[in-house]
Amino acid sequence: MTYRVAELVADCLVAHGVDRAFGVPGESFLALLDALRDRNDFDLVTCRHEGSASLAAVADAKLTGRAGVVMTSRGPGAFNAALGLHVAAQEAIPLVMLIGQVDRPNLARNAVQEIDCGRSFDGVLKWSVRLSSADLVPEMMARAFAVAHAGTPGPVAIELPEDLLEGDLWPEPTELCVRSPVLRPLNRRGRR
Repeated sequence: MTYRVAELVADCLVAHGVDRAFGVPGESFLALLDALRDRNDFDLVTCRHEGSASLAAVADAKLTGRAGVVMTSRGPGAFNAALGLHVAAQEAIPLVMLIGQVDRPNLARNAVQEIDCGRSFDGVLKWSVRLSSADLVPEMMARAFAVAHAGTPGPVAIELPEDLLEGDLWPEPTELCVRSPVLRPLNRRGRR
């Protein structure tokens, strides 16, 4: 049985204490949806609009004290979800937005609905990253949750190219998704 990068992303979410995410299913991150579908330790809440999904993730973060997670497709989906990014930035709420992206060979070629999150949401996001290889997934996921919680909490975005999510990892990695002590969030008193 193969272990795909999408399963690694799902394992990293769970390793960071995420048990729920909100989103509108989209073709650009179908591999991640498949990886989450049969998990007993994760609840994927399907919404009708990305704005509703991002606001639900904000509400979830407020209720749990953990970063809320919203999953969107690229382009219009990400821009619709910007409502929640704005609220999270204004109210200092940790939020992680996972954005399905065009495949890597088509990046920076004006592919249909391609988006550059760093430029598009500059001033709202605390940090954004576009994953370019599978070996960066654990580190960037850990960094995203750390940044979302550190200092003044706020929103971060991770772009997930479609072909990267569908790629196979072999052999299956072990314990890659543990939290890094260097990147763990600050507590309420500002201490690690």
